[in-house]
Amino acid sequence: MRHPAYPRILHVITHLDMGGAENVAISLAEKLYTEFNFSFFAVGGIADNPVGQAMARRLERLAIPVHSGTALDFKKGGAVQAGLKLRQLIWQTRPEVVHLHTEIPETIFAVASGLGLPRDLQVLRTVHNSKLWPAWGAIGRMVEGRLRAAQAMSVGVSAACLQGLWEFQAAHRLPLTPKAMTQVVYNGVLTGDPRGPIERTLSADRPVRVLFAGRLEPQKGWTCCLSC
Repeated sequence: MRHPAYPRILHVITHLDMGGAENVAISLAEKLYTEFNFSFFAVGGIADNPVGQAMARRLERLAIPVHSGTALDFKKGGAVQAGLKLRQLIWQTRPEVVHLHTEIPETIFAVASGLGLPRDLQVLRTVHNSKLWPAWGAIGRMVEGRLRAAQAMSVGVSAACLQGLWEFQAAHRLPLTPKAMTQVVYNGVLTGDPRGPIERTLSADRPVRVLFAGRLEPQKGWTCCLSC
């Protein structure tokens, strides 16, 4: 059983459902649960589908609690309800670190912080996209102000993600996050036993083809055309 003195880290994710950011957060908890006391706040709750239920079971096996935010649409009070619940959870559990993943969790944190949060709270955001706030420019501007006031550290899953953050801030005439408060940490890829030898069955005279699987949208870093 984890000792309560371990640093408490609250992951804030959009939901337990299909999504790379959610899987990153869960993978971190699976690898580090003996060193840190993790909990999760899923803004949209746990999806009633095989993906969401499988994610919930992964956390349940490690006795990591999952708190749900809201079932309401954001335009019908969902953002306020989730913000109130997140604020209450933070005051009740007093995590040392709140780790935010993508724009929806950042927005809910901004709502919670506007209602008052502990001053000693450390905030970490992981930027998973290279284009930020594509349809929420005004909201993004407000959220960036809240994150700046919280002195949030920013981690990008690629250099392009941090560049996208600075480009958004510059476009909206916001102070740029200092480079000293940023870091690039690439997402890992499981390849089986990393200690085993890699079999090379490729012919030297044939090109190497690499498949990048992801959504075909600029937010995920797609810059080439389909004919390339």
